[in-house]
Amino acid sequence: MPIKRAFMPAKPNFFLIGAIQTVVKTQLALKNRLRISKSDLQILKHLPKNAGIILVPNHADETDPRICIELARLSGRQFISMCNREAFDE
Repeated sequence: MPIKRAFMPAKPNFFLIGAIQTVVKTQLALKNRLRISKSDLQILKHLPKNAGIILVPNHADETDPRICIELARLSGRQFISMCNREAFDE
């Protein structure tokens, strides 16, 4: 029988978010060539503040979450990410 875990709501830690965004920006610059068009970035920047979107990367590798972090940084938006609980156990 699986272990029942308590629900943990998202609690943004802005210091930690900034640190992670800096690390991810550096990783993407060194290992990948991420290109985001200005027009695509403007779509994120100009969404109303109370609007929400759902980004659904296919998690082909560990780069997808990094790209989402970089999109949040570049757009100045706060993203809430979700992944399976088992990922934290690994």
